[in-house]
Amino acid sequence: MAILKSCCLCFSLRQGSMISAIITLIYFLLQAISRIYYLTAWNKKNIDYLHAGTTPDRIRGFNIGWGLELLFAIFVVISSIFLIMGIRRNNRSYFVPWMVSLMLMIIIVLCSSIATLALGHGVVSFLASAIVNIIVALFLVYCLLCVVSYYQELGG
Repeated sequence: MAILKSCCLCFSLRQGSMISAIITLIYFLLQAISRIYYLTAWNKKNIDYLHAGTTPDRIRGFNIGWGLELLFAIFVVISSIFLIMGIRRNNRSYFVPWMVSLMLMIIIVLCSSIATLALGHGVVSFLASAIVNIIVALFLVYCLLCVVSYYQELGG
């Protein structure tokens, strides 16, 4: 039995799954591009002001975190393409990579929120970033529920 009967109260599960696939494809493609930018521009002098007062360990931690986010964002982009193909072909086996990668990304986004709060020491921009990450995680959970529901519907 499917978890949801429709997506956003006005779309079928098939349409909602396709919308979820396209949104995650675009979002994580943009995230991958931004992480590549941060990782390549991190040590340039024109952005040193961003890191005033940070220690080398903290900078290394950010680089590792952004590198992992880049890796998983690329994985979600690829699996989103598979999900689109699976929806068009009504082949639910194409859904599994997307569901797994999105679950991993939700965990990463939530861990990133916790790390942002821990490293922010009450700075408002860090708090705002953590709140945005939590909202993104909740949206991704809804997308996941929509696709899982369609996956179950296809299974009979």
